[in-house]
Amino acid sequence: GNPLFAQGILDFHLTWQSPCREAGNNASITLPTDYEGDPRITLNTVDIGADEFYYHLYHDGVFGIGLTIDIKVVGAPTMPVLLGLGAGIQDPPQSTQYGDLYLQLPLVDYWQLGNIPGNGILTIPVTVPVSWNPDQQYPFQAIVGPLGNPWSALTNLMAPVALKSTVYVPDDKPTIQQGIDHVARGGIVIVRPGTY
Repeated sequence: GNPLFAQGILDFHLTWQSPCREAGNNASITLPTDYEGDPRITLNTVDIGADEFYYHLYHDGVFGIGLTIDIKVVGAPTMPVLLGLGAGIQDPPQSTQYGDLYLQLPLVDYWQLGNIPGNGILTIPVTVPVSWNPDQQYPFQAIVGPLGNPWSALTNLMAPVALKSTVYVPDDKPTIQQGIDHVARGGIVIVRPGTY
């Protein structure tokens, strides 16, 4: 049958309605986590496949300055989502009643994203601000559910590096290879006249 992935063959996260949720065999578990590092058993029974349906934060698209990406949060339907941007990353993370907090406090900013829809995956299109610094890491983490609710939990840490959509050589990077290495996928490297 149809496993009801988030986006067909492009995104293999399980949706809330997936027949693979809670349908595996616990005796078949060989690793404690799924392919993203989420716990292999979320409720009572392992999910079928590489992904365990678990509160998770990720993005689709290139995290390029001025480009639009989809921020995605996996969680139980109807739960509210608060997304935070940290001042840095705590290593090791701080243990809380909601799970591990990876963001350094105080938060730089936070946003109420809305509630998880019926399929269990909230998708919010956003444009990476042009004011953000290229080659800088931006750490995000979400809490799914209201504070004080025993089912609320922190997601994983998502810490992408902002890339420029256009890189000039030698203005931004001294070599052509460094320009290629530091431009967003699908971006442009413009090489000024000179010897390289």
